[in-house]
Amino acid sequence: QTLETLVLDNNRVKHVPLDSLPTCANLREVRLAHNRLQDLTALSSCDAVEELVLTHNRLSSVNAVIPLAACTVLRELELGDNDVLARLDWRMELLYHLPQLMTLNSLPISDAERHNVAMWAFQTGLCVSVLAIAELMVSLSLECCRQTACHLATPLVILLQVTAMEVYLGT
Repeated sequence: QTLETLVLDNNRVKHVPLDSLPTCANLREVRLAHNRLQDLTALSSCDAVEELVLTHNRLSSVNAVIPLAACTVLRELELGDNDVLARLDWRMELLYHLPQLMTLNSLPISDAERHNVAMWAFQTGLCVSVLAIAELMVSLSLECCRQTACHLATPLVILLQVTAMEVYLGT
């Protein structure tokens, strides 16, 4: 149970059995690049993983990646050279489902990008009310504050409430 890094790059892995990783409580980094993975459900039980490299696999949709939302301490995710990246708005949709991320494909996630994710979710119908968009914006910003030990939560909430009202009024 002291395994902290698991590297299985270039092994033609097609499937990770559901019961293969839950006992790795100290597992912080998983590298499964250059394999044939299509489903990440088994990785959802890796609640201590902070960094996950899944480049060059067969991940074709955002739905294939959504199980990683259960990995609440996941901070860095690499998905390069997967078909999911060909989708329009793939990054917005992934950040909507995985707000805990700080870096996606080696690019840091800024506060402005988190704000854009909330606006995108509202525009695409994932969030259907001004209240829902305000709550999403607050949760995205508070997640960012929690991760960076920021003490700006109250001013952010006020700013986000004002922004949500602007969206509602169309200004």
